[in-house]
Amino acid sequence: MAINTNFPNVRPSLLLDFSNSQQLDPRVTFSRSTTAPYYDGKTSVLAEQNLILQSQLFTNANWTATGIGTPVVGATAPDGTTTAYTLTATATTGYHILGLTNGIPISNGVNYTLSAYVQAGTNNFVSLTTNQTNNNSCTAVFNLTSGSVAFSQQTTYGTYTYVGNSITQVGSTSLYRIALTFSTTTGSSGIGFTVQLNNSATPTISSGNAGLQSWTALGTETIIAWGCQLEQRSSVTAYNATTTTAITNYIPQLLTAPINAPRFDFNPTTGESLGLLIEQSSTNTALYSSLFSNAVWVGGLSVSATANIAPDGTQTANLVTAPTTGSYTFYQAVTATGTAQTYTIYAKKYSGNTIANAFILRNSTTSTNLVGCVIDYDTGILTQTVGSGGISSTSVGNGWWRISLTASSGITVGNNLLIYAGFNGGTYTANTGAYFFGAQLEALAFPTSYIATTTAQVTRASDNASMTGTNFTSWYNPYQGTVYGECTSSSGSFTDSVLFGGNSNGYQLRLISSIPKTAIRAVVDLITTGTTLSNIATTGVKIAGFYQSGNNAATGNGNTATTSTTNFIINTPPTSVAIGYDALTGGTYLNGRIKKIAYYPLVVTSAQLQALTGT
Repeated sequence: MAINTNFPNVRPSLLLDFSNSQQLDPRVTFSRSTTAPYYDGKTSVLAEQNLILQSQLFTNANWTATGIGTPVVGATAPDGTTTAYTLTATATTGYHILGLTNGIPISNGVNYTLSAYVQAGTNNFVSLTTNQTNNNSCTAVFNLTSGSVAFSQQTTYGTYTYVGNSITQVGSTSLYRIALTFSTTTGSSGIGFTVQLNNSATPTISSGNAGLQSWTALGTETIIAWGCQLEQRSSVTAYNATTTTAITNYIPQLLTAPINAPRFDFNPTTGESLGLLIEQSSTNTALYSSLFSNAVWVGGLSVSATANIAPDGTQTANLVTAPTTGSYTFYQAVTATGTAQTYTIYAKKYSGNTIANAFILRNSTTSTNLVGCVIDYDTGILTQTVGSGGISSTSVGNGWWRISLTASSGITVGNNLLIYAGFNGGTYTANTGAYFFGAQLEALAFPTSYIATTTAQVTRASDNASMTGTNFTSWYNPYQGTVYGECTSSSGSFTDSVLFGGNSNGYQLRLISSIPKTAIRAVVDLITTGTTLSNIATTGVKIAGFYQSGNNAATGNGNTATTSTTNFIINTPPTSVAIGYDALTGGTYLNGRIKKIAYYPLVVTSAQLQALTGT
């Protein structure tokens, strides 16, 4: 139906093409009293990275054993497999190391972090060392009995500069993850990397030995090692196993718009421009939304609070895993009551889990699960396990999903937001779980953009865009006109929301979900005319309507226009228009993204109205 001959033969007196321009018309006034998140379609940050090849196959030619025997596989690794290696010093005097056969090219003047998983055998000391050449190195020695750093080179030596180190226990095991952070001024020639058995806490650092310790072994000294990693950042993040190729992944970054700055949002995975984001005010009542190690989150799960890169680009993704024995649940008590409540959380696959972890809103008073689902992390498909409330998942890039569950009733103070970790196909498995970020609970029947919290609930203010005075009246005809709009919904379906409307004695282009239909409404007497829409929940809508006393019509998505002969009487012309909400009531926000609004100061034909909204 949408062919050129059916379009209006006049240009619109107002064209707000938000998706293509990504800016406000200078006649539009915008306000929002808080910051708010959005995607800009281009900004990304480094996520997973491991520049070491064959990062846990120590018998591969990528690794060279010096002063140790052939590494023997079979020890228990952090992931529960028996893929860790025992390294045994030979009965010689010299260095006892496992090192990279070839150097890895790195950049100058930026920080890198080396890491490995290790465990004491009969030997208590191990070191990480960069040894590009004999007189260029950084070294850190770790005590695997006390779980402490025994020695670190804290001054510039050669062309390497020491930055920092860390040692972290893996759960309640005797395994540790050790890390060394450094920078260099001669990175292009390639970095060497060694894991060394030491027999003391303090190696001799001098020209010619690159921080390695020469000592006489009996041939019985052992340590266990697994999972080496090199990444371009200032602290260690989640381990990523490699084989024949290095890993460097990026994640679209969830940005923060300043106060009073409009948000021109993009699809984080496709880069599509979605237009101007307009949301009502909302409050996240879940505390410590991205710090699951805080005591407000109760349960028997293991939490590493800075394990990975979160959707906002910070190292605040929490690794939550199930224990060997005990509870597989993790929850926070609900602190507010609402007719409908929506629970959202960002989640990402960990280890080998595919279908893993359950998310539930639970009425703890009656022991009733109100709504729940599990997710397949590879596809993002949710399977509803309980309740009839709405569930949805949205990809935000690099394996992260934003999961949403809505309970339409039954939520009271003391109910719980539940996470089940280690859940896989109806069974529970220790040491499995997922990365989590950004838990949110809001008293709405749909999700809105993420609101970070710590010690207290936080409210994000509403987005308000309008045109007033001559910025409005210069293009608006109060007695006849045609309005076109193209928009999508954050909730997957539209509430009774206003896309474009005057304050009083004017007309509004509305979306009404109860039918659903689009409508031209006169604020004078709230009389409406409308038409049924299709695919409103999944594809967004193109809607249009014209108004004139005794001649009104509305349509959407290429449907035949529904007409009305209602005699709307406008005694006093409006003085302003709101974009994405109802200026008369201050409510009925779109809660979605507006791609385009066009206004024609005359009535078009019904065929032209239909053509405007066609494909």
